[in-house]
Amino acid sequence: MCIRDRSPTVSPVADSRETDGGTVTATCAGTALNVTSAPQEGWIVVAPVVEGDSVRTGFHKNPRTITVLIACVKGAPEFSVSE
Repeated sequence: MCIRDRSPTVSPVADSRETDGGTVTATCAGTALNVTSAPQEGWIVVAPVVEGDSVRTGFHKNPRTITVLIACVKGAPEFSVSE
C-alpha cells in the first residue's frame, strides 16, 4: 500500500543579515532552519548552537563578539543581533 503525502509543499525562504563581523544566511522551510556564516577578514565564526527552535551563532575578533540569534517565524528567517 502506498500513501501519498497530501500536505502542502513548503517553499524555502532565505534571508541574510550583515554585521561588522560577517554575513549570516538562514533558510527556513516550514520550521526547518539551515544557517551558514561567512566571516569578514580577520573575524572567526562562533560555532552555531541550537537553542530550542532557534540557532545562536556569530563572529569574534578580539575583543569584540557579535551574536546573531536566528529563528523561523511564520516560515521566514528572523534575526536578532547583539554585541
